[in-house]
Amino acid sequence: MADTTDPEPPRKTSRLRIALLLLIGAALAGAGFAAGHVMSGSRLSPTEEALRLLEEKALAAGPDAADAEPIYFEFEEKLLSNLSGSRHMVQIGVGVSTRAGQEVIDAIETHRMALRSDMLAVMSGFAVETVEGAEGRARLAAALRDRLDSRLQELSGVSGLESVYFTSFLVQ
Repeated sequence: MADTTDPEPPRKTSRLRIALLLLIGAALAGAGFAAGHVMSGSRLSPTEEALRLLEEKALAAGPDAADAEPIYFEFEEKLLSNLSGSRHMVQIGVGVSTRAGQEVIDAIETHRMALRSDMLAVMSGFAVETVEGAEGRARLAAALRDRLDSRLQELSGVSGLESVYFTSFLVQ
């Protein structure tokens, strides 16, 4: 007995299946175009974009932030630290100013202990030769301002210290 199998007739792809695949492909292509359009960002030139960012920053700072009266804060206790590489010590009284508003002063009062610790660390990194004279004091004041401002930003999200002042300055 011979087994004869009828060959299977070739399958016909239904029109419904083809239409469904085309519809899915079109939907994916549309989603890709939409995502590309959204991700492409603004249509402004780089110059216009820079001007827009500057205007936003000016509005966020307030209409008269640059003309605002400075607010001062003085740390009550003097700071005493060894100077790097010597037996000399420096004792300073520190005050700061800001035009960024009362929230900066409030943050200073809240985080006073951490800020004092940072000031001591900065002071101990200076040598006696680098703090003598007006230039040395200016460098120390700038280093203190930068460190305090970055620490305030880190701890409370506010910054804007304008200057650091020495209410007393003694090197021994």
